[in-house]
Amino acid sequence: YRDISKRATHGTSYGGTARTIARVTKLEEKIIEEFQAKLRRNFPGIFEWQRWVAHQIQTKGELVTPLGFRRKFFGRRHDDATVRAAIAFVPQSTVGRHTANGIRRLRALRDPGIVCMSNGHDAVTGQTPSLLFPEKMPLIRQTLIKPFPVVDIHGKERIMTIPWDGATGRNWGKYHKDKNPNGLREYKWA
Repeated sequence: YRDISKRATHGTSYGGTARTIARVTKLEEKIIEEFQAKLRRNFPGIFEWQRWVAHQIQTKGELVTPLGFRRKFFGRRHDDATVRAAIAFVPQSTVGRHTANGIRRLRALRDPGIVCMSNGHDAVTGQTPSLLFPEKMPLIRQTLIKPFPVVDIHGKERIMTIPWDGATGRNWGKYHKDKNPNGLREYKWA
């Protein structure tokens, strides 16, 4: 249920139609229509933002992320595919750039006990020696979390903090008490 709900929510947030989401989740279209109606009632700001994005594309043909990246959209401005691409651009670009900036800040520490290995768009993979782990995790968290200003569709500025969660383990598998006691476990940041 969690996977289906996540797919339906993300699909709707990125402008997906009930028909498309029903096909992807293998649910009846009517169920997705009801799901989307509930989302509209409970989270009207998402749909207001989607209309705002469509208007920006149709009138200006470009968007700028909170981190200052500008993108011009060269597709047909009223085409659903162009609008969906625009809806996805700001959140995906912002999270991706925020992650890349976090990795850059971690590397700038030049701490031999913190090794960044990869950027997974919205995840940082790294390693630290087991004995240093309790000491390094607060520094890693502090370095990754960097609030930044955003201006909403009404022109109101506020500070946004994208939270980080973590997982630790001695191998890439998911933790299981019997099958993989050294696997990844959720890390509590405290």
